[in-house]
Amino acid sequence: MRVLGLIICCAAAYLLTATPLRSFAIVNAVANAAVVVGSVLVERRSDGDPSRLITAFGHITMGLGGFLLFVWFALPSGG
Repeated sequence: MRVLGLIICCAAAYLLTATPLRSFAIVNAVANAAVVVGSVLVERRSDGDPSRLITAFGHITMGLGGFLLFVWFALPSGG
C-alpha cells in the first residue's frame, strides 16, 4: 500500500509539472517518500507496526496525491 501511495504521488507531481500546482505536488510527493522511508525504518527497528501518526500522515499524503491526480484529469490540457 505504501508503494502504491508513492507511485500515485510521484505520478501526480510528474503530470502537474506545467501547472501552478507543481510545487505543491512535488512537496506532497517528497512528504510521502519521507513517510515511506520513515515507516520502513520504524518497522525494522521496533519489530512492529509504525506509529499511528506515521500511518495517518501517509494516508493524508496519499489522499492528496490522488486528489491532485484527479485534478490533472480535470484540466483541459490533461487527461
